[in-house]
Amino acid sequence: MKSIQPDLYQLVKALTPAEQRTFHHLAHRHTDKRPMGYFELYEILRKQDRFDEAAARRTTGLKKSHFAVIKRQLYEQLMQALSYHHRQDHDLEQGRRLLQQTRILLEKDLIEQAEKRLRKARKLIEGHQLIALQTECLLLRKALLEKRLNQPDAHQGLDNLQRDWKNAVNAIDLAGEAASASVEVSLQHLQKVRAQGSREGYGPIPAIDRPTFREALHAPQWATQLDARRALSTYHFMNAEPAAAFAQNQAMLRLFRKAPFLTERYPARYLTVFQNLLIDHFQLQNWGELEEGLKQLRQLPKQRAFKRLHGITPRIEERSTLLEANMLVARKAYSRGRQLADDLVPRLQRQALRLSYPNQQSLLYLLALCQWLDGAADDAQSTINLFLDRYRKKTLEELYHFARLLQLMVHFDLQHFELLPYLLQSFRRSHTGFYPESTELFLQHLQQLLNATGPRDRPKTLTVWRSAIKNAALENRESRFYEYLDLFYWMDHSVH
Repeated sequence: MKSIQPDLYQLVKALTPAEQRTFHHLAHRHTDKRPMGYFELYEILRKQDRFDEAAARRTTGLKKSHFAVIKRQLYEQLMQALSYHHRQDHDLEQGRRLLQQTRILLEKDLIEQAEKRLRKARKLIEGHQLIALQTECLLLRKALLEKRLNQPDAHQGLDNLQRDWKNAVNAIDLAGEAASASVEVSLQHLQKVRAQGSREGYGPIPAIDRPTFREALHAPQWATQLDARRALSTYHFMNAEPAAAFAQNQAMLRLFRKAPFLTERYPARYLTVFQNLLIDHFQLQNWGELEEGLKQLRQLPKQRAFKRLHGITPRIEERSTLLEANMLVARKAYSRGRQLADDLVPRLQRQALRLSYPNQQSLLYLLALCQWLDGAADDAQSTINLFLDRYRKKTLEELYHFARLLQLMVHFDLQHFELLPYLLQSFRRSHTGFYPESTELFLQHLQQLLNATGPRDRPKTLTVWRSAIKNAALENRESRFYEYLDLFYWMDHSVH
């Protein structure tokens, strides 16, 4: 049996509050009493936490055939409401309407009115560089020129049309070059991520070496430049060249600020560029710029251009919070991280902070690490237990291993010396092959700390442990281990 595709439900749930108000207004404008049947279905779907078509049909009391008709009506009415709501927000939609009006006037043989309307359309199209509308605009200019062949300036009009047509073709070619390069690089990046950071599955990218791509980088059309620079930014990021990626993201932000209509047209792209720039700041350790950027990022949902992005506020909260936690750990600002944990962990416990599963687990680990290294082992135990309780098998395995190690350290600081031998034995059985040298030193010296006859013997064990790490150059060969578990900070600052 073919499964039901919940397109309608997904569309209902994707509406912003402003779009909901527009739909509500349009649904009620033709009646003073009860709205049309499709609005009743809309209200039912809007209140469902999970899509259940059978329950929706039972609530309406409609027969299956009639219910199908109401579904189609609702979908079309929603699409009309969305078109109506956004018609003034998008310069493309404004341009399309002006061109349509020009064609209507031309068909009515109202030549002068059509010319006035087309001049207005050309001003918008050329000022906002709307390449997608250039062909239709040129065809209308041709049609109007044919109506004016007896005019003295007809030859000049033809020359201008030919010149502008060639320019439009060149602009479309460059836009296509930049767009294809952007997609090609993104595809290669995805293959790299799926290969877990190895070079298997990706290689040279011919698109960015073509002369036409270099031309697209400096095209007169700013949207073309955005695509080209996005390709280069992704390319440099995937090749661990943060300074070069930063330069491209900076250049894209300058384009957005130079042409504000680009932000109105592409708010999601602006958001992506801004977030990537913050990641570049993180990798380059530009901490002051990163903190200022996080403040600006959190203000974006208040701006009109971004309000129409579905779920913009929780999306920004998720990404900014995770980036802030990573920054505090990278700066060893564990006291500030603990303060952040005081705010976030209760929200995570009651699931009031909406995060994707990977980001939720990453954040829990980072917050627990900050609590532990700032001396709040009790709080760290609660947070790391929350991580382990929510862990899904065979996902985020590396982070899970680190969480188990952190759990061991927390229990040590809490002096759970009777429990620790069992936990150590369990870890040895289940985590073989995980950073083998660093893990073996960790387990060996933690056991020695447990076996020490008294607190005075522990500093000797820590000194030997530190020396073993240094002598084996593990900070370089297994550096990720010490980035995720800052043992040196613990050795220097904790009371043993």
